[in-house]
Amino acid sequence: MMKPEAFAAYCRVELFMLMLPGQSGMLAMQDHSYRHMTGYITSLFTRVESLLKDLESKLYNTSDEEFKRNATALTDMNLEKHKNLAEESRFYRGEIQNGTLKLNRIEAEVKKTPKLASEGNVV
Repeated sequence: MMKPEAFAAYCRVELFMLMLPGQSGMLAMQDHSYRHMTGYITSLFTRVESLLKDLESKLYNTSDEEFKRNATALTDMNLEKHKNLAEESRFYRGEIQNGTLKLNRIEAEVKKTPKLASEGNVV
């Protein structure tokens, strides 16, 4: 059994995880903390909110030409082949571990990319 001082020091460790799967944007924001860290957690969530608002404003302020150029770059990046077997196996292992393996994902994403519009992406 831990002594109270050691347990208090151990409890100061905070875990914060932001999961970003490839197919559906932000999946989850998970936070494990203790009561004595509520001030830090509040400031952390404030920073995350300001980051999301900043990204939203950048998306609204992006010109149509720049948005299309970025969409084209995204399509080119998705169509790029894996450079070696290790890179390809790492990609598929991550897909299997995350439970997001779809064998036709690249083709489906490439078909959707030209239909993107900057106005419809902010919820």
